[in-house]
Amino acid sequence: DYLVKPFTRERLGRALERVRHLIERRQLVKERERLRRQLEVLTVQSVTDSLTGAYNRRYLDERIREEAKRAARHQKSLACLMVDVDEFKSVNDTLGHGLGDLVLQQVASRLREGMRETDILARYGGEEFTLLLPETDADGARTVAEKLRLRIEDAVFGDEDLQLRVTVSIGAACLQPRGTAEDLLRHADEALYRAKVNGRNRVVTNSPR
Repeated sequence: DYLVKPFTRERLGRALERVRHLIERRQLVKERERLRRQLEVLTVQSVTDSLTGAYNRRYLDERIREEAKRAARHQKSLACLMVDVDEFKSVNDTLGHGLGDLVLQQVASRLREGMRETDILARYGGEEFTLLLPETDADGARTVAEKLRLRIEDAVFGDEDLQLRVTVSIGAACLQPRGTAEDLLRHADEALYRAKVNGRNRVVTNSPR
Protein backbone atom coordinates (compact mmCIF):
# COMPACT_ATOMS: atom_id res chain seq x y z
CA ASP A 1 0.00 0.00 0.00
CA TYR A 2 1.06 3.57 -0.74
CA LEU A 3 1.04 6.30 1.82
CA VAL A 4 -0.78 9.37 0.57
CA LYS A 5 0.38 12.71 1.89
CA PRO A 6 -2.41 14.76 3.32
CA PHE A 7 -3.46 17.56 0.94
CA THR A 8 -2.83 20.44 3.26
CA ARG A 9 -4.26 23.92 2.90
CA GLU A 10 -0.74 25.17 2.06
CA ARG A 11 -0.26 22.67 -0.77
CA LEU A 12 -3.72 23.45 -2.09
CA GLY A 13 -2.92 27.16 -2.07
CA ARG A 14 0.30 26.63 -4.04
CA ALA A 15 -1.50 24.46 -6.59
CA LEU A 16 -4.24 27.02 -7.05
CA GLU A 17 -1.62 29.76 -7.45
CA ARG A 18 0.11 27.79 -10.23
CA VAL A 19 -3.23 27.30 -11.97
CA ARG A 20 -3.99 31.01 -11.66
CA HIS A 21 -0.61 31.96 -13.18
CA LEU A 22 -1.16 29.52 -16.04
CA ILE A 23 -4.60 30.96 -16.78
CA GLU A 24 -3.26 34.52 -16.65
CA ARG A 25 -0.41 33.63 -19.02
CA ARG A 26 -2.80 32.08 -21.53
CA GLN A 27 -5.11 35.08 -21.28
CA LEU A 28 -2.14 37.38 -21.84
CA VAL A 29 -1.12 35.46 -24.97
CA LYS A 30 -4.68 35.66 -26.30
CA GLU A 31 -4.87 39.38 -25.55
CA ARG A 32 -1.56 40.04 -27.28
CA GLU A 33 -2.76 38.14 -30.35
CA ARG A 34 -6.04 40.08 -30.36
CA LEU A 35 -4.19 43.40 -30.13
CA ARG A 36 -1.79 42.33 -32.89
CA ARG A 37 -4.67 41.52 -35.24
CA GLN A 38 -6.41 44.76 -34.32
CA LEU A 39 -3.22 46.72 -35.05
CA GLU A 40 -2.91 45.03 -38.45
CA VAL A 41 -6.48 46.01 -39.31
CA LEU A 42 -5.95 49.61 -38.20
CA THR A 43 -2.68 49.82 -40.14
CA VAL A 44 -4.37 48.63 -43.34
CA GLN A 45 -7.29 51.02 -42.81
CA SER A 46 -4.94 53.97 -42.29
CA VAL A 47 -3.40 53.58 -45.76
CA THR A 48 -6.45 52.36 -47.70
CA ASP A 49 -9.20 54.23 -49.50
CA SER A 50 -12.39 52.96 -47.89
CA LEU A 51 -14.46 53.06 -51.10
CA THR A 52 -12.19 51.42 -53.67
CA GLY A 53 -9.74 49.40 -51.59
CA ALA A 54 -6.83 51.11 -53.35
CA TYR A 55 -4.16 52.87 -51.32
CA ASN A 56 -5.03 56.40 -50.24
CA ARG A 57 -3.37 59.70 -51.11
CA ARG A 58 -1.39 59.82 -47.86
CA TYR A 59 0.20 56.46 -48.53
CA LEU A 60 0.93 57.42 -52.14
CA ASP A 61 2.73 60.59 -51.07
CA GLU A 62 4.98 58.57 -48.76
CA ARG A 63 5.54 55.69 -51.15
CA ILE A 64 6.34 57.75 -54.23
CA ARG A 65 9.10 59.55 -52.36
CA GLU A 66 10.55 56.22 -51.25
CA GLU A 67 10.37 54.79 -54.78
CA ALA A 68 11.93 57.90 -56.31
CA LYS A 69 14.86 57.73 -53.89
CA ARG A 70 15.29 54.01 -54.53
CA ALA A 71 15.19 54.49 -58.30
CA ALA A 72 17.79 57.27 -58.13
CA ARG A 73 20.05 55.34 -55.77
CA HIS A 74 20.05 52.17 -57.89
CA GLN A 75 19.77 53.99 -61.24
CA LYS A 76 16.48 52.28 -62.03
CA SER A 77 13.53 53.63 -63.97
CA LEU A 78 10.25 54.61 -62.31
CA ALA A 79 7.03 55.45 -64.12
CA CYS A 80 3.80 57.03 -62.96
CA LEU A 81 0.34 56.83 -64.54
CA MET A 82 -2.45 59.27 -63.74
CA VAL A 83 -5.81 57.72 -64.64
CA ASP A 84 -9.02 59.75 -64.79
CA VAL A 85 -12.52 58.37 -65.46
CA ASP A 86 -13.92 60.35 -68.38
CA GLU A 87 -17.18 62.28 -67.93
CA PHE A 88 -17.59 60.89 -64.43
CA LYS A 89 -19.50 63.94 -63.22
CA SER A 90 -22.29 63.16 -65.65
CA VAL A 91 -22.49 59.61 -64.25
CA ASN A 92 -23.01 61.00 -60.76
CA ASP A 93 -25.41 63.71 -61.91
CA THR A 94 -27.62 61.54 -64.09
CA LEU A 95 -27.40 58.10 -62.46
CA GLY A 96 -26.72 58.97 -58.82
CA HIS A 97 -23.77 58.80 -56.48
CA GLY A 98 -24.53 55.22 -55.50
CA LEU A 99 -23.92 53.98 -59.02
CA GLY A 100 -21.00 56.37 -59.35
CA ASP A 101 -19.36 54.82 -56.30
CA LEU A 102 -19.94 51.36 -57.74
CA VAL A 103 -18.28 52.39 -61.01
CA LEU A 104 -15.23 53.67 -59.12
CA GLN A 105 -14.98 50.37 -57.25
CA GLN A 106 -15.21 48.44 -60.50
CA VAL A 107 -12.67 50.65 -62.26
CA ALA A 108 -10.23 50.15 -59.38
CA SER A 109 -10.78 46.40 -59.61
CA ARG A 110 -10.11 46.36 -63.36
CA LEU A 111 -6.94 48.41 -62.90
CA ARG A 112 -5.77 46.12 -60.12
CA GLU A 113 -6.30 43.04 -62.27
CA GLY A 114 -4.06 44.52 -64.97
CA MET A 115 -1.16 45.37 -62.64
CA ARG A 116 1.96 43.52 -61.62
CA GLU A 117 2.37 42.60 -57.96
CA THR A 118 5.12 45.21 -57.64
CA ASP A 119 2.95 48.04 -58.99
CA ILE A 120 1.12 50.39 -56.63
CA LEU A 121 -2.45 51.61 -57.13
CA ALA A 122 -3.77 54.58 -55.19
CA ARG A 123 -6.88 56.71 -55.36
CA TYR A 124 -5.53 60.19 -55.96
CA GLY A 125 -8.85 61.92 -55.41
CA GLY A 126 -12.39 61.90 -56.78
CA GLU A 127 -12.41 59.82 -59.96
CA GLU A 128 -8.64 59.91 -60.38
CA PHE A 129 -6.21 57.06 -59.69
CA THR A 130 -2.43 56.90 -59.69
CA LEU A 131 -0.26 53.92 -60.52
CA LEU A 132 3.42 53.68 -59.68
CA LEU A 133 5.38 51.31 -61.91
CA PRO A 134 8.83 50.49 -60.50
CA GLU A 135 11.58 49.59 -62.98
CA THR A 136 9.45 50.68 -65.93
CA ASP A 137 10.70 52.98 -68.69
CA ALA A 138 8.69 55.27 -70.97
CA ASP A 139 7.92 52.57 -73.55
CA GLY A 140 6.89 50.14 -70.85
CA ALA A 141 4.71 52.75 -69.17
CA ARG A 142 2.90 53.50 -72.40
CA THR A 143 2.35 49.80 -73.05
CA VAL A 144 0.89 49.28 -69.58
CA ALA A 145 -1.24 52.42 -69.86
CA GLU A 146 -2.70 51.37 -73.20
CA LYS A 147 -3.46 47.90 -71.87
CA LEU A 148 -5.26 49.39 -68.88
CA ARG A 149 -7.17 51.84 -71.07
CA LEU A 150 -8.44 48.97 -73.20
CA ARG A 151 -9.38 46.93 -70.12
CA ILE A 152 -11.67 49.75 -69.05
CA GLU A 153 -13.03 50.47 -72.53
CA ASP A 154 -13.92 46.81 -73.11
CA ALA A 155 -15.64 46.30 -69.75
CA VAL A 156 -19.26 46.72 -68.76
CA PHE A 157 -19.87 48.61 -65.51
CA GLY A 158 -22.86 49.06 -63.23
CA ASP A 159 -25.22 46.55 -61.67
CA GLU A 160 -27.86 44.09 -62.84
CA ASP A 161 -30.40 46.89 -63.29
CA LEU A 162 -28.22 49.34 -65.20
CA GLN A 163 -25.10 48.71 -67.24
CA LEU A 164 -22.92 51.35 -68.81
CA ARG A 165 -19.61 51.84 -70.56
CA VAL A 166 -16.92 54.19 -69.33
CA THR A 167 -13.50 55.19 -70.60
CA VAL A 168 -10.38 56.61 -68.99
CA SER A 169 -7.74 59.12 -69.97
CA ILE A 170 -4.20 58.33 -68.85
CA GLY A 171 -1.13 60.51 -68.48
CA ALA A 172 2.22 58.74 -68.24
CA ALA A 173 5.58 60.06 -67.10
CA CYS A 174 8.96 58.72 -66.01
CA LEU A 175 11.27 59.96 -63.31
CA GLN A 176 13.96 62.13 -64.89
CA PRO A 177 17.60 62.40 -63.78
CA ARG A 178 17.76 64.60 -60.67
CA GLY A 179 13.95 64.68 -60.72
CA THR A 180 11.85 64.47 -57.58
CA ALA A 181 8.69 62.60 -56.67
CA GLU A 182 6.80 65.88 -56.98
CA ASP A 183 8.20 66.38 -60.50
CA LEU A 184 7.07 62.89 -61.49
CA LEU A 185 3.51 63.49 -60.30
CA ARG A 186 3.39 66.89 -61.97
CA HIS A 187 4.61 65.53 -65.31
CA ALA A 188 2.07 62.69 -65.22
CA ASP A 189 -0.68 65.18 -64.36
CA GLU A 190 0.34 67.43 -67.26
CA ALA A 191 0.16 64.44 -69.61
CA LEU A 192 -3.28 63.56 -68.25
CA TYR A 193 -4.47 67.10 -68.90
CA ARG A 194 -3.36 66.83 -72.54
CA ALA A 195 -5.13 63.49 -72.87
CA LYS A 196 -8.36 65.10 -71.66
CA VAL A 197 -7.98 68.16 -73.89
CA ASN A 198 -7.21 66.04 -76.95
CA GLY A 199 -10.45 64.08 -76.77
CA ARG A 200 -10.28 61.69 -73.77
CA ASN A 201 -10.05 57.90 -73.87
CA ARG A 202 -6.38 58.03 -74.79
CA VAL A 203 -2.86 57.77 -73.41
CA VAL A 204 -0.44 60.69 -73.50
CA THR A 205 3.18 60.39 -72.44
CA ASN A 206 5.05 63.36 -71.00
CA SER A 207 8.33 63.21 -72.90
CA PRO A 208 11.41 64.74 -71.25
CA ARG A 209 12.35 68.17 -72.48
